Amino acid sequence: MLSLENKVSIITGAAMGMGKSTALLFAKIGAKVVVADFNEEAGNEVVEEIKQNGGKLHFVR
Repeated sequence: MLSLENKVSIITGAAMGMGKSTALLFAKIGAKVVVADFNEEAGNEVVEEIKQNGGKLHFVR
C-alpha cells in the first residue's frame, strides 16, 4: 500500500473537485498537506474535514 508518511504535499485548487479529492486522499495515507485555493470558505471546509480525520495540514489563500 502506498504511504506518504513524513512527506509534504502542496495541492493547488484543493477547495473543490480533483484537488479536494487529492488533498483528502493524501492526508488519509499520511502526508502533511498544504491546501491552496483562492476560495477561502471552501478551502476551510476541506481543512476541517481533514482535521476531523486526524490529518496534518495548512491552508494557504
